[in-house]
Amino acid sequence: MYFAAARVLIAACVCLASGLVFTWPARSNPDRNVPLLSALPVRLFFWGMAGLVVLFVATWYLRCGGPWYGTVNRDCG
Repeated sequence: MYFAAARVLIAACVCLASGLVFTWPARSNPDRNVPLLSALPVRLFFWGMAGLVVLFVATWYLRCGGPWYGTVNRDCG
């Protein structure tokens, strides 16, 4: 689990750094006044993390059963 959290942290750093490049204040950049959280790489990271959370909850739900199943699997604690 620690390695997965480390990978998510590294992905967040890369997305924030590329978001800074997207919002770099240059005359040739048409999106220079866009806030950092509205940059495309940062938005893709947030959407990706939301999707991963939904998939994690769905697999946990399917593995352990719903609340009406009681304790289907003893590993679900």
